[in-house]
Amino acid sequence: MANSISKLTDRYSVAAEVRMERQKHKGSFLLVEGSSDIKRLSGCVDESVCSYVNCAGKDNVVGAVELLYDDGILGVVGLIDADFDRIVGATVAQEGVVVSDGHDFDLDAALTPAIERYCGEVCDKAKLDASGGVHAVVQDLLAGLKPLSCLRLANQKYGLRYSLSDLRHDEFFDGSRIDIDRLVDHVSAGRFNTAEARARIRKLIDTLANEELDLVQLTCGHDFCAALGIALRSRLGSRRPTQTWRTEIEMHLRLAYSLLDMAMTKAHKILREWEAAQAGRYRVLLPLPA
Repeated sequence: MANSISKLTDRYSVAAEVRMERQKHKGSFLLVEGSSDIKRLSGCVDESVCSYVNCAGKDNVVGAVELLYDDGILGVVGLIDADFDRIVGATVAQEGVVVSDGHDFDLDAALTPAIERYCGEVCDKAKLDASGGVHAVVQDLLAGLKPLSCLRLANQKYGLRYSLSDLRHDEFFDGSRIDIDRLVDHVSAGRFNTAEARARIRKLIDTLANEELDLVQLTCGHDFCAALGIALRSRLGSRRPTQTWRTEIEMHLRLAYSLLDMAMTKAHKILREWEAAQAGRYRVLLPLPA
């Protein structure tokens, strides 16, 4: 049902929803890409004065904000993931749209002290210390994921249309590094299951992996959380597989995430500046603790 509803959602239906809600809601509207954004922000947004709008996608956020601003509807702001925009030089510069610091807001959250609190609960301390601590583990995971991140970049940049939404990361990632041959095998199906297609994608991965790319802009938050989960099975701990699924890691990182963590991001600063420009009429975030 959720997928069918999202297919019917576009920028016009989102804008229409806000216009209708404006008749009874006098506060602000925060437009987000999906339900996981709402869950992550639950401890950051003042829900007594701000209403979430799930736009079912990045383009819908940007398009709806543009339509609403053109109509002169006030108190509307959107949050979107940067994805590969900064890497390919296509950053969204839409008034009223705030972009994630890194690749996406999932990764932004994982790069705050929230991950230190989470790792403190689930990691084996001796194993974590042997790996150099949380910061070293984060950097190592970002580096270890680079071949997969480059595959995603190539898929978007060249319009290859590989299906990369439901990867089984443990089939090609060992908790530290990716086996590129196994990765290529894993994503090669249908028309990509030929020697020519395999050779082409392997060459693209290798070429991009040799470039100096900002790993924080390159790495998808979903991949990072999946990789962290796999590392918790042996390299960083002894967690059972069911405790280390990507969705479990993401859920617990969202629970660990707080307004103080968000306050360390540029997105938080931009949202506060947006609030200040509203001259007290519209707010989104809870006040920071004194």
